[in-house]
This record gives sequence, C-alpha cells and structure tokens, in this order.
Amino acid sequence: MPRVRSSRILLSLSVLLMSTGCSTEDSPLIGDTPRPVRLTEVQAVGHQEIRRFPAKVSASKEVELAFRVGGEVVEFNLKPSQRVTKGEVIARLDQRDFKTEVTLKKSEFDLVKRELDRATQMMKKNLLAQAEFDGIQARLQVAQGALQLAQDRLKDTVITAPYSGRIATTHIENHQQVQAHQGIVLLQDHEMIDVTIQLPENVLSQMDAKRIDPSYQPLATFNVSSVSYPVTYKQHKTQATVGTQSYEVTFTLVAPKDNHTVYPGMGATLHLDIDKIIADKQGAQRFVVPASAILDNDLIGQPQVWVFQNGLVSPLDITIQGVSTRGAIVSGNLSENSYVVSAGVSQLSEGMRVTPIVRERGL
Repeated sequence: MPRVRSSRILLSLSVLLMSTGCSTEDSPLIGDTPRPVRLTEVQAVGHQEIRRFPAKVSASKEVELAFRVGGEVVEFNLKPSQRVTKGEVIARLDQRDFKTEVTLKKSEFDLVKRELDRATQMMKKNLLAQAEFDGIQARLQVAQGALQLAQDRLKDTVITAPYSGRIATTHIENHQQVQAHQGIVLLQDHEMIDVTIQLPENVLSQMDAKRIDPSYQPLATFNVSSVSYPVTYKQHKTQATVGTQSYEVTFTLVAPKDNHTVYPGMGATLHLDIDKIIADKQGAQRFVVPASAILDNDLIGQPQVWVFQNGLVSPLDITIQGVSTRGAIVSGNLSENSYVVSAGVSQLSEGMRVTPIVRERGL
C-alpha cells in the first residue's frame, strides 16, 4: 500500500505542475524560443593551407660500388666530387692471376671437348658404352662451367660506372689490397635530387599515393639560395622514423642548373599545401568544418552536421575525409559560405528555431 500511495502523490504533483504551466498565457513556450547557437562558416578545401617543413637533401639515386673478387688495386685515380660517365672505368685489380685461371680452365675445356669428339665417332661405330659416353659429356659440362666462372671472375676485376654521376666518397687508395664486396666508391646521380621531410602521423594516415593530386608541385627552397623550385611527390614510408611519431615523405626534382649547386646533405625547406596531398579519391568537393560541428548519429550510423538557414537548423549527412590543422575535412551536399552549428549539436532537432550568438568566418 505505501508504494501505491507514493505513486499517486507523484502523479498528482506532475498533473499540478502541468496545469500550472498551461494556465499562464503570457509565458512563451520553450519550443517557441529560438535557441542561441554558435555558427561557423563552411570553407572549401581549395583554400591553401601552406605549412613549412625542414627538409633533407639527398641524391635521387646512389650506389656503393665494390669488386666481386679480391685482389690488388692497380688502377684507381678518382677523387671525391669528380664526375664520371656511364661505362667509365672506376677501378681495376691486378688481372694476372685471373687471366692465368682463364687460360687453365680453357685448356681443360678444350681437352674434354676433343675427348668428346672422339667418343662421338666411337659411338657411331658402337665402339663405346653409353655410360662412358655420358660420363664424358658430364665432364664437359663441368669444364664449361669452370671456364665461364673464370671468365666472369676476370670481368669482375674491373668496375665501371653504371650511370653518369659524381663520386661522392672514396674508400680506398691505389695499390691497396681489397676484399671481395669491400666498398670502393659511393656514386651519386646528380641529375635528380630528393627532398625528404618528416610528416606527422595524423597527416600521413590520410595519404594514399593513388589519391595525391598528380599536378600539384610543392615548392622547395634551399639554404644556399632564396629561389623556390617545384618538386614532385616520389614516395613515402609507412614505418615511423625511429624515436618519433612521424614518417618520411620524399619529393624529387631536377637538380638546379643555375648558379647555386645543391649537394646531398644540404638543408632545405619544403612549402607544402596539406590539402593537396590528401585529395579525395572519389573526386568529391571537400570542405573544412570544425570537429565540434560533427555529430555521430548512432541511430543511422552516419556522421552529420547541422546546417543553418533562415533561422532554422537541419541535419545533413557527410563523409569524413580526414583532418587538418584547420578542422575536419568532409564531403557532402554543403556549399561554401554556408554556416554550420559548431557547438552543442547534440541538443538540436530538425526544424528547430535558432539565433546566432557568434558567426565565425573560415577556420
């Protein structure tokens, strides 16, 4: 009985409060009072967001050259910074022992070859067993392989430039004894140079090599010059740089041919429009809105923004494309210079009357 009595009391109080509220004709209904909201102007992604990143200059292509065999260096006269052309001799080893080995293996091959020729004639006359003939053939194959190996080792006593470039560093002196695969020189191709930056993870996570605007060329300036040079996206790593939460992104350009020579290791600055490297793969127009303007509608599983028009608000479905320093990058049926509610979006309903308290221009 006490529980029933309490319920009746609560019901009576509720009815009383409702009656009191309805009897006052001069009090406006809460629903008729425009709700104050903060508005922010929608901005198209086309507005540049130029950021400057310190960059490192490196050769676009470089290779450490080494002999495949060991021996005494008898020809090596190159110096660092010296230019070489494709096919030019970089270094040569003493070839006497290698030539002797070729001569020996050639004699062994010729001997077995003559033996096989005789065995072939005997086979035609049924004067030789098949097994013995097969054995001679196998020995010839072994001799041929040994001769080829000796000839290859002789060729390996000479290093030639695989492409035209510049000697960056040298690791040996003439007449020095070297081991197989020991570095001789570092050759760099100076026709193209790379400019590498460290990009934060929140930006790189939105990058896709297939989505980057192929026509976009950021500008690079080098510490030795104030001239800006256009660069082209080359590649980016998906492994974070050790000790950081950033990733290497590399751009490339033709080496400047003006009065300023740029060498690997020099400093540079890359002027990068972030929006251009996270282009939407569907080609949809994208806009920037505050992150606080986005409502994740769990009922329909769709992010939305609330658009302001003629004193009313209505929800609009959007697709989140990424983030930038200016806010969230979205696509949808928005238009530039329209306004969205940027605070308290969870308290809104479709068709609600609102009044702007702040109108913020682009982010």
